[in-house]
Amino acid sequence: MRPRPLPLAPPSLVMGLVMGLALPGGALAQPSLDVAERQLEQAQFERAAETLAELAESDVGLDRDAVARLLSLRAVVGQALGREGDVRRDLLGLASVLRGREPEGLPPNLLGPFEGARRDVRGPPSVRLRIEPLGAELLRVTLEVEDDPGALTRETLVTCSANDREIVRSNDLELRIPAAGRVECEGVARGPGGFEVGRSAARRLAADALGDGGDPPWLWIAAGAGVAALLAIVIGVAVAASGPAGVGGPEWLP
Repeated sequence: MRPRPLPLAPPSLVMGLVMGLALPGGALAQPSLDVAERQLEQAQFERAAETLAELAESDVGLDRDAVARLLSLRAVVGQALGREGDVRRDLLGLASVLRGREPEGLPPNLLGPFEGARRDVRGPPSVRLRIEPLGAELLRVTLEVEDDPGALTRETLVTCSANDREIVRSNDLELRIPAAGRVECEGVARGPGGFEVGRSAARRLAADALGDGGDPPWLWIAAGAGVAALLAIVIGVAVAASGPAGVGGPEWLP
């Protein structure tokens, strides 16, 4: 999977974003979820699919309950439209999101497939960010994303700072940064509707910041739930492996 820039909210959600900036993402998403549910009840399956796709592509910051409802509704729509692969994907994602909780709103004919999906999910997705030296002057930052059979992750974003000053943010596949002083990086994986799938941070001290002439230690700290395929994001100068994911390249901050 190639990470990509964060999308804009669809037009149907813009007014909610303007009028309710302090509201949680779950509250902002409820109107769209309610509309999709009514469309399902009226057997307007294609329209329901469009409503849910529009919400999934937004960045409203869905909470766990809202994204679980989104995935449940998508599974019902997928079954009605004969999209078995999509149903399987959404049930796997739902099992990852619920983390052992029982699903709400699934029809009886999807409970069996959901239990099968839950048996295939080892746990919530995991994400780990590492910082490693590339010679004496460069560092490589790698975001590893694993155990996401439901392909929850839509995009990733990595930001790095040097000596408490943010220097770059990027979703390119490979970048590099100078090894100078104290470097701190954070990677975030986001799923449907901006739901935070996982987050991880790491820091590294360069030799000139240690003052004792010793080898600079590096530390990686993994936290939160993570993502599907293994993603490498290396901060700095984009190398040839960068593709469409890094539209416009990394954003270097003055």
